[in-house]
Amino acid sequence: MTSNKSDVFEYMGNGQAVPKDVVSLRFHSSVIEVDNNAFRDCKQLTDVVLNEGLQSIGEYAFSDCELLKSINLPSTVSSIGVGVFRYCNMLKEVVLNEGIDEIGFHSFYCCKTLECIIIPSTTIEIGTEAFCGCTRLKEVVVGEGLQTIRKEAFLHCKSLASIDFPSTLRVVGYAAFEGCINLKEVNINGDKQLMKLSEVFNDCSNQIFNFQSISTRLDNIPAASLSQMDIMCKIDAIRDPLLQRNGSKLFASAEAAGAEKEGETIKGSLDKIDRLITYYETIKEGTIVFELALWKAKLEQGDHHINRDACRIDVPGPVKDAVMQYLW
Repeated sequence: MTSNKSDVFEYMGNGQAVPKDVVSLRFHSSVIEVDNNAFRDCKQLTDVVLNEGLQSIGEYAFSDCELLKSINLPSTVSSIGVGVFRYCNMLKEVVLNEGIDEIGFHSFYCCKTLECIIIPSTTIEIGTEAFCGCTRLKEVVVGEGLQTIRKEAFLHCKSLASIDFPSTLRVVGYAAFEGCINLKEVNINGDKQLMKLSEVFNDCSNQIFNFQSISTRLDNIPAASLSQMDIMCKIDAIRDPLLQRNGSKLFASAEAAGAEKEGETIKGSLDKIDRLITYYETIKEGTIVFELALWKAKLEQGDHHINRDACRIDVPGPVKDAVMQYLW
């Protein structure tokens, strides 16, 4: 049986045969899983509406659907399996709703018209070669919650201009962004992200790595015990020249990433700066408690009509430093 191209084919699951010339597809509300290869090579398929309640999509289910232009995955789908949308060359719009925890191996392999992807905060892993060969992919928005990007996940995404690593990210695989020749800016938001930059970004020669989280922490250090200038002088004394500074902003060039392969100098510098910042963050917390204690003592000495704001005491910076050195 073949479909009339003006009709909408209703998919019921359970091994149902699907005509290869199907154009428009709707899922019945009872479907909870899609069989492996269910719509593979349906080269005229342009329109798919999935049902809320769908839980799993089998391997290569929509692979080689060359005219499929958009897909909206319901929040009940928890993972995108092996090669599900591989070689969907016209797939331009993909909506991944909250609830998806994994984007599997080859999921969007060579989807050459895909321009933007938003990774939900529930997603903890992007699989090997998941977006490999998505040559028009310009924007990747990664939700806080992602922990792992597997090897070659964004291999040869030649249009990608920038990427933000969330603070939750812990593993970035080998050559994950190799050949992303237009990648200019990598924003690293985790203090403990220790991936080998030179191995992750092979054949990417023009990007700048911004260590945003540690720069923000540095920016937030009050002049409690030292002036901001003195703190920066301390940082300059311990950081390797490969780790550059502009004000409180810390960054490294692609050339520095290449040098890092030998001696891990960027990692070493960041570790030292992290310890220094942690020390001054401790000073901030300690002196706040100290000032509150003095304020409370002065309040207790006054009468009931005393102006509370007038009792506030700002401890001079050198005194704070001396106190904290003593308590340390």
